[in-house]
Amino acid sequence: MAFDLKQAMADNADAVETMLGDLLETGDGPEHQIMDAMRYSSLGGGKRIRPFLVTACAALFAVDHL
Repeated sequence: MAFDLKQAMADNADAVETMLGDLLETGDGPEHQIMDAMRYSSLGGGKRIRPFLVTACAALFAVDHL
């Protein structure tokens, strides 16, 4: 069975987007503007190569992921 790098990166990008979306919740409080700005800059785009490399290296050392 061959390793599919393209699929692995897509799966990792989806997981990162989901985690960031959960962590950066929107709200109605006074912090909503900063949270919206954080969501805008963190979500929605990129190939997510850095998170892929971090999670791949963590897997080499058997680091648990959330």
